[in-house]
Order: sequence, then structure tokens, then C-alpha cells
Amino acid sequence: MRPRVTLAPLPVRTEYVACVADVAGVRYAEAVYPAGLVLREHAHEHPCITVVVDGAFEETAERRLRACPRGTLVVRPGGEPHANAVSARGVANLEIDLGPAAHRSDSLSAWLQRPTVLQHPRLVELSDAIRTQMRIRDAAQGLVLEGLTLELLGTALRIGATPDPGGPPRWLLAVRDALEAAFLAPPRVAELAADAGVHPVHLTRSFRAHFGASPGGYVRRLRLRWAAAELLRVPEKSVTRIALEAGFYDHGHFSRAFKAAIGTSPSSYRQRRAV
Repeated sequence: MRPRVTLAPLPVRTEYVACVADVAGVRYAEAVYPAGLVLREHAHEHPCITVVVDGAFEETAERRLRACPRGTLVVRPGGEPHANAVSARGVANLEIDLGPAAHRSDSLSAWLQRPTVLQHPRLVELSDAIRTQMRIRDAAQGLVLEGLTLELLGTALRIGATPDPGGPPRWLLAVRDALEAAFLAPPRVAELAADAGVHPVHLTRSFRAHFGASPGGYVRRLRLRWAAAELLRVPEKSVTRIALEAGFYDHGHFSRAFKAAIGTSPSSYRQRRAV
């Protein structure tokens, strides 16, 4: 008989938690684990989801090793034994403990009983939106988080049911990586297309089809994500300076884009940051 596995909270190491939120029986946590950290075999009481938002880790479950780089979503049934090893780059995860309240449909309940590993750009986008809303503590937070979580679950369920046999081609992944590496001063689409050996129109269409936005829209999302992190990281830096460093024309242009994407002004976002 297999020995009973230790039940642990999610995240297991609470000292690495950067932000938490609890909404309608669902617990959200953003955790940043250091390079080389090893978590011995454990399990969680409820079904849970981990999305790798940066870095990577490996997970061993049922004697199988799962590689989990950035963009990976892992579904674990309640009580499933697993162990983790963080990569040399460290890892930042969005952790969602779904709890009994999450079993809202037969299809979802059945899906949560199967260990699943998925990768798709849309899962990262939704996870970024959830992480942003975790820090906006207003009357709408619960409703917004619940809606985003349902969209994340529905998207993952659909991707799992109809896997993409191809995914983005290598040249398109290289384009995305180039934008992520230089989003504050990105190359022009024509330059990216020339490097990739494709027509600019084909690049733009392919990028939107796989990543849900044009290259310009993707860069704007990266800039806003950087700006949101900078607002919290350097509280003494003015909003105007952050706006200019993020590539916006002025404070007003930045504030409008920030509120449209995140749902609150930069100043309010900074004031509502997690302690």
C-alpha cells in the first residue's frame, strides 16, 4: 500500500508569496520561487491550477516528469502526489486553489479529476489579467476575477479537448521573443519580417492568429505589464516618468491605456497595491 502523502497548502512555501486574493471559495496566489528550490512529494486537498508566468520548473507525478516552461498550465486533481524542482532561472507562478465551490458543472468536475498539462499563449494572457486584478481591491474585484477564472477554465478545457497539432511556427516564436526582449524599443514589423524571411502582412496576420493581437498590440500589453510592475517596484518614481519610459506620449495617453487594459488608473493601482 502506498504511504499517505502529505497534504500541503497552495503555494507550499508561503514565504515566496507575492500577492493573494480569496473570492467565492477560490484562493489565488502569485508566488516567485528561487532558482534550484526543490519541493518534496506532496499533494493539495482541492483541485488546483498552476500557470507558469515566467521561468520554469519540473514536476514529477505518477513517475512521469513534466517539463513546465513559461506558458504552461498544470491541472492537478485533489490529493494527487507530485514533487517540484525549480529551474536555474527561478519561476513565477499563478496558483489557483479551486476548492469545492469550483465544481460547477459535470464537465468541469470531470476534467479537474485528470492531471493535465497544456501550453497556449491565451492561457498566459488570461493569467496576466488575473494577476493584475488580484491587486485591484475594489467592489468589482470578485466579479472580475470570477469571470476571468471561468474564461481561463473554459479556454483550458477547450484546448485540452482539441489540441493544436502545430502551434506557432519557429519563426513566429522568434518574432515574439524579439518583441519580448526589446518591447521598450521594439524593432519595426518590416525588420522582423525581413529577419524571419516572410512578408510583413503574413507576419502580422500570423501573429494575430496565434497570439491574439497585432505585434503593436502585443508590445503595448508588454509595456503596460512592465509599467504596472514598475509602479509597485519603485513607489518614488512618478507616473509621468514611468509613462515616458514605457513609450507613451504623455501622462494622459498612458493613463487612458492603463485604465482601458487594467480597469483602474495608474495612481489608484499604486495605492491599492498588496502590502
